[in-house]
Amino acid sequence: MKNFIYPAVVLYDDESKIFTMYFPDLTIVAEGESVEDVFFNGKKYLNKYMELIVRESLELDPPSSYEAIKKDYPQDLIVFVECILNDKNKAV
Repeated sequence: MKNFIYPAVVLYDDESKIFTMYFPDLTIVAEGESVEDVFFNGKKYLNKYMELIVRESLELDPPSSYEAIKKDYPQDLIVFVECILNDKNKAV
């Protein structure tokens, strides 16, 4: 099993009423109409991204610390999203 945990920034746009989850280290962006939706979509995208990275044996930068992300996004919600890949490199 392989385990990855990456920080993500959760933003809300009052005008469009859409939540956005952005993974600064990976340039993954997900959207949703609620916090639950955006977290579900963000985790799904992270899982697919990690499956691809492992399958193609691509280089992966280590995740940034909470402090580093908070410095760039001081007013926003920071969460950590986990991806677990099984022995066949599929997300579980």
